[in-house]
Amino acid sequence: TQVVNYTGEPRLFVTNEDASKGVAEYKFDLTVRQASNERAITSFSIDGQVSCNINDATDTIDVVIPSTLEKSALTTHWTLTDGAVLAENYDDKYGKTGTAILNYRTERLFTIVAENGTSRRTYRVNVGVKDGYSDVAEGVWYYEPIKFVTDKGWMCGSGDGTFDPMGAMTREQFAKVVAVQDPTFKLEDWEDVDSAFPDVEGWAVPYVAFCAEKEYILGSNGKFSPKDPITREQAAIIMCKVKGVTPVANSSTTFADNSSISSWAIDYVKAACDAKFFQGVGDNQFAPRRQIMRCEAAQILMNCANK
Repeated sequence: TQVVNYTGEPRLFVTNEDASKGVAEYKFDLTVRQASNERAITSFSIDGQVSCNINDATDTIDVVIPSTLEKSALTTHWTLTDGAVLAENYDDKYGKTGTAILNYRTERLFTIVAENGTSRRTYRVNVGVKDGYSDVAEGVWYYEPIKFVTDKGWMCGSGDGTFDPMGAMTREQFAKVVAVQDPTFKLEDWEDVDSAFPDVEGWAVPYVAFCAEKEYILGSNGKFSPKDPITREQAAIIMCKVKGVTPVANSSTTFADNSSISSWAIDYVKAACDAKFFQGVGDNQFAPRRQIMRCEAAQILMNCANK
């Protein structure tokens, strides 16, 4: 190996070991290819199965994912034109191809830089969700809330084409939806954190840790009790904290079952109802100890998003 200066007319002279056969001379004709200005995404897929429509005329990529996938953590694979790179460094994957787990709950732009280092192009990725669950019919009161949280990527189906709207939510499940609806939450920033509580394990760790750090949801006696039900009065406190609503002691809001609302929750319940996050369940009842259903969680999230 030798460093060679190719300016002028470089030559290479070759002979055998004892120089008995003379010297062969090689001349180099070196041409430097001009750096390409091509900068395009040639293929784009999500979760290895969802194909995408790349529109080079509008620099957009349209993706429709099934309702079972969550927008907050989609495995994305792309291929670029030769020599081009992404301006962003996604998981250290520069170059022609790359793979990364990305959050599509907010606008996602891909800026491509050509080989020449100056030509750029920005694609806008639009991620939609297939409409409909087999157990959520149009016209029922929870149709629009479930459609809303699905489109937002805050909640998804159960994997068999259903949403299970009447399914009950646990504390760890509610922590997850609270986390993913927060625009500051990025799953990749929390995947390797230690559990905030000794009884929280597995998939719930990053979501509970985020909520604990934000003081949205607290434990009791050093435990989180992740499998316990999340009750309506507990959810009222949580969503007031999420939205920065202070408890109200002198509210005119009252329910026939006020005496059933815990003393530590009553002012939050009033504040949550005054803010239109919550409403009663009928017959002027709040049902504070009743477990939140998935359809109710969707309604609460939509209510809070619109305030």
